[in-house]
This record gives sequence, C-alpha cells and structure tokens, in this order.
Amino acid sequence: MRKLITLIVRKLYKKFTIIDNLTNEYKKIQFLSENELINFQSKRFEKLLIHCKKNVSYYREFLDKYDEKSFRNFDIKSLPILTKDILRKKFNELKSDDLQTRDWMVNSSGGSTGEPVKIIQDTYYSYHSEARKNICFQWAGLETGDKLIKLWGSERDILGTSRLLDKIKYFLKNEIILNAFILSRPIMKKFINIINSSKPSTILAYANAIYELSNFAKNENIKISHQNSVISTSGVLYPFLRKKIEMAFGCKVYDQYGSREVSCIASECEYSNGLHISEETILLEIVDENGNECPVGVEGDVLVTSLVNYAMPIVRYKIGDRAIMESGSCKCGRFHKRLKNVVGRSMDNFKLRDGTIIPSEYFIHFIGVVLNRGILKKIQIIQRSYDVVDLYVVYSDEKILSEDVQNITQAVKKVMGKNCNVNIHEKKDIAVNSSGKFRYTICEL
Repeated sequence: MRKLITLIVRKLYKKFTIIDNLTNEYKKIQFLSENELINFQSKRFEKLLIHCKKNVSYYREFLDKYDEKSFRNFDIKSLPILTKDILRKKFNELKSDDLQTRDWMVNSSGGSTGEPVKIIQDTYYSYHSEARKNICFQWAGLETGDKLIKLWGSERDILGTSRLLDKIKYFLKNEIILNAFILSRPIMKKFINIINSSKPSTILAYANAIYELSNFAKNENIKISHQNSVISTSGVLYPFLRKKIEMAFGCKVYDQYGSREVSCIASECEYSNGLHISEETILLEIVDENGNECPVGVEGDVLVTSLVNYAMPIVRYKIGDRAIMESGSCKCGRFHKRLKNVVGRSMDNFKLRDGTIIPSEYFIHFIGVVLNRGILKKIQIIQRSYDVVDLYVVYSDEKILSEDVQNITQAVKKVMGKNCNVNIHEKKDIAVNSSGKFRYTICEL
C-alpha cells in the first residue's frame, strides 16, 4: 500500500509541477497587448490547422486545397460548423491519426444543453486547460495551494466507489469536496459547518446549488462566515442568484462559463465587467442562424474552437449555448474579448416531500455522462409530482438495450425515491421554448 501511495504521489506531483509552470506562463500572457494577444492566438490556430491537415481526415477534406502558408491568416469561416450530430457521426474521422502516440482519455459533455456528446482529449489539452483555469481562479483571489471548497457533484459518493487516488489528489491540492447532488436540510447544515470551520480561500460551486444553500441559511437564520470569494459555474448566474449568494456569504461572486468539451471558456475578473474569453486556449465566435458573425451586443449561437486539443481537434463547435458579446474595454487592463452574458439554457432543481433539493446537475451528470454510452442524442426531464418523473429521449443510432433503460430508471429512483414512477418517452426531437431556451430539467411543483 505504501509503495502504491508513493507512486501515485509522484505521478500527481509531476502533473502539478507541469501545470504550475504553465500557470506562471499564462500569468504573464494574460497582460499581452491587443495585437500581441491576437498574434498569439493566430499562431496557435495556425499550428492546429497544420496538424488537422496532416492528421485529421475530417478536416483534411476541407484543408487539402490550402497551402500551409495560407494558414497564417486563415479565415476560420472557411471551415464548416461542427454540430453535435456531426461529432457523433464523424467521431472516428475526427480522431487524430497520431492518437497512439498521445496520452489521452475520453470525456463526455454534461449535456446541460440537452445534447450530451463524447470527445477525446490528451494531456497537452488537460495541462493547458488547467493552467488557464488557474488564472481565472487567481482573478477571484485563489492561488495555487490555497484551500478550496467545491460544492460539486460527486458520482463516487452516490455510487459508493470513492478512490484512494481522488483522496490523495484532493489532499495535495488542499481541496474539500462537498457533494452537491443531494441537498437535504441536515446535509446543508453540515456543509455550512464545514465551510465555517475550514475557512477556505474560495468556494467553487454550481450556481443552483450554492443559491439553494444561501436560501437555506437565510430561512434557518444560520450565519455563514464571510468568505474571500465565491466562483459560480455550471449554470447561468442570474442577478437575483448573485445578490442572494453575496448576501449569504458576505463576499464577491465571480461568474465562470465553461464546458467539458473545452474547459474554461470565459470568466469574470475583479471588475465584473463581462466575462473575459480564454483566448489563449480557445477561439470563440457568436453567429446568427446563417453562420454569420453577430454584431457586438446581439445574441447568437456560441461556436468554440479548442486551440490545445490535438487528440480530437474541434473547430467551430456549436456548443449549444447562446451568448452576447460585450463592447468596450475592461479597467483591469486585459485585452481579451468579453461576453456580456450567456443565455439559452434553463434548468430547474427537483424537490422531495421532505424539502430535500436534487440539483439539476445530478441528472445532467448521471444520465448525460455516466450512463450515456452514446445512445442519447437529446434528453429532457420533467418532474410532474413528488412521485412522477417523465424522461423524454431522442435516441442515437446505437442499439438501445433493456439494461440502458433499467440503469437510467434506477439513477432517477436513487435520488427521487424507490416509489417514484419514471416514465421514458421516445421522441424524434425536443424543441426549445418560445424564448429560444432549451429546458433540460423542468420542475412542475
């Protein structure tokens, strides 16, 4: 056992050292001039295009007609928009031919836009994404090694499969994980006690989960010790959410927007004047229904290009969100483009009779990620009553097994109760609402 722990610690230490060195590099890069930042991003995009032409059959079809020298000033609109449906159908063609030389893993999107997908990512992507995310954390006052509490979903807590590796990793990173998948009154009271006693530098949390915790503290008249900062992610931070959280935790709340496909997309700095786009690691566009760039201040579909994932490059990926670009410059002195806000998705928490809150992220994670082996194209979950949940599903071309249906049903019953009636309905499509938002989870109580 001691030998195993030593090997794990050494491996993690090597990883943390690489990320720490990259973080220091990005710390300098964040203050590049506007032209320097554009040049930095252009060089990374050029390098990615060269790789795609040589190693990715899907993009080779579009890039073969171009000389590599033309990639220096390449118009990204010359490439097609990558939809989630194309990503599923062309999964093998999107893999890099040199995948066997890379240390890689398969990741899955959470499906909060209703359309979960799988994607391959390598360690180069992982290291650079983590380092860039660290910069966003620093904007909220969190330095490497500072105590961080995550009000986050933990599938292993639910399944009872916690690993030694995770415990060592959290210990070395000085992190405490509070499982946000079930928020009963006793659990929320316990979480507040942990927060008050451990005195973290920052709390990173699902927007809906920390809002529910704030509501609970107010309703129960329980004081939460003032924090240095709270970072809200995995959900839209509406103004009323921000106000409630800031009142409960006595600190500034920083909004962060990201996804499993490309990691940290944009974050607020200390001035909260829009979300700075992580332009060192991604290229972001906002386009209309015809694929044309939207003017600043006009809402459109978000397209993202990861500049650091070579295992499975995704270019002009339609992530499923809608956003608005911010105008002007920020007082912080950084020249990154900024998002005014992110819109286009709507999620409700579910409720049990005893007042327990089941955050929407539970269903996103277990149904969209853990249990999804590529069979689900689109999903929507509606709580009709305390004992009735309807699940609307658009299946992919994969063969549906009775085991799939059973696993999904059990995942819902695990948190909603064994007497909950789970009805699964197959659909050809699930529409957005009249405002253009897709409602992933809907609670009718």
